[in-house]
Amino acid sequence: MNRYFITGYGLLLPGISKVEELWNLLKCANSFNKTLNTISHDEIESLLPQFPYIDKKKVKHSDLQTVFHLMAVHECLEKSSLTSLLDDKVQVEISKRIGVVSGSMFAQMNFGIEQVAKVVETQTSRISPYTGMAFYYGSNVGELSCLLGTRGENCATLGGTSLVLDGIDIAEAMIDYNRNDIVLVGGGENVDYELVRESLLGQISEDNDFYTLLPYYNKKKGVTLTNGAAIIMLESEKSASQRDVKQYSAISNVVTVNNVESLFQTDESIVESYYGLIDKVLKENQLTKDDISIVIPSGESNTNTDFLEAKALKQYFYNRSKFVYTPRSVVGNSMGVSCALDIIVASMMINKEETLSFPYKPHLKDEKLRDIFIYNNEEQAKIERILIIHKNWTDGKLSGVIVSKVKKRKENYENS
Repeated sequence: MNRYFITGYGLLLPGISKVEELWNLLKCANSFNKTLNTISHDEIESLLPQFPYIDKKKVKHSDLQTVFHLMAVHECLEKSSLTSLLDDKVQVEISKRIGVVSGSMFAQMNFGIEQVAKVVETQTSRISPYTGMAFYYGSNVGELSCLLGTRGENCATLGGTSLVLDGIDIAEAMIDYNRNDIVLVGGGENVDYELVRESLLGQISEDNDFYTLLPYYNKKKGVTLTNGAAIIMLESEKSASQRDVKQYSAISNVVTVNNVESLFQTDESIVESYYGLIDKVLKENQLTKDDISIVIPSGESNTNTDFLEAKALKQYFYNRSKFVYTPRSVVGNSMGVSCALDIIVASMMINKEETLSFPYKPHLKDEKLRDIFIYNNEEQAKIERILIIHKNWTDGKLSGVIVSKVKKRKENYENS
């Protein structure tokens, strides 16, 4: 069986342009600003000097979520010792074996709608020539590949909130079939609240106060959305060893089950679906439930689905307490970016050997479920493996993956 390693990651969130800034926010969550924001044009303008490789014309003719991708990739390349890809004067041989897999739930739709509105409102016959690209889900992949000069196999994902896990699955297949050695896997969103509120059947909160932010909390009024981007460097074991780069964590194959009946299924049968997913993940990795240190679930902040998810975890890990955490308790739901954030946070917890905790005591209609959550900075004895579970918004499918501590094995790749 192939092993896959995370050798870099980067992100851009409201007020956050470095992964260490995210970590500090999550560690000090009790004192964080309890109003959720989104990244604005003004914030992007203020950040541009940090990213001299981004053409200002590109910002003018692109949706913000594409710009988020171009910014998030910088730290990812720094961590993986591949910043030479940003120098167009340097021919990097490895670029032939690097691919890009990325996506967004809504592509560059905001930019496209702005251009179409210009035609309708002003009767102009001139709009941006980039308008066609705005409605193309592969635009982020193309922009990243052109920026970095990569020539490996690429793919665009548009599978809803699980699109990064879908991307990891595709990237692992690319490595398995010897098409790429390294794959940049990412997701980005620039949320139009009005557009999303209509398309998600009233599940979206109209407020952004503290209580609308909290997953696993009864006072929730709906899901609170934010924007941003996150990118992960996935690399084959052979490539990571030959390049002698830091391996932040290992990641398993992605497992998916499709027996959820509907997008917002809220009946008890979904509990069995969670059982089936976790069983399948553990079986494929030859593990038991006791081998899992922490679980990062969807935590999508829908009162009913949060309750059923917590109930499934409580019953499956019946003798466990204080093992569930989600970064959405602090940063909100960034839709297609969420799974990438989960993987990055899991990788950081494993590397730092520190546990993150909820900044509040989760409150569900069954108080017996409370003890599964980590709060008050309660430390885990040892963090070896973190199970990430995600329920997709667009079709309700469940996906799971395990992020684990890297355990070296002696193999010689010099002549292989």
